Amino acid sequence: VVRAMVEGTAGSGLTLRSEPSVDGELLTVLPDGTIVTVLDEEPVEANGIVWINVRTITNEVGWVSQDYMVTRDR
Repeated sequence: VVRAMVEGTAGSGLTLRSEPSVDGELLTVLPDGTIVTVLDEEPVEANGIVWINVRTITNEVGWVSQDYMVTRDR
């Protein structure tokens, strides 16, 4: 299981999207410090962003920019 934490958004939070694209539906905004589980799918590059598939503690599943995630193997 790989956990990751949102970091470096300067307080604006990280958008969780339904698809790995800036056009994907906005599901929620994850504040800095939010911990998520990284799912097994490979990262996807789109719109100049590397997206990773994650699940939140409330079981929302979506895609976020890898640039604002710090990962730790657990």
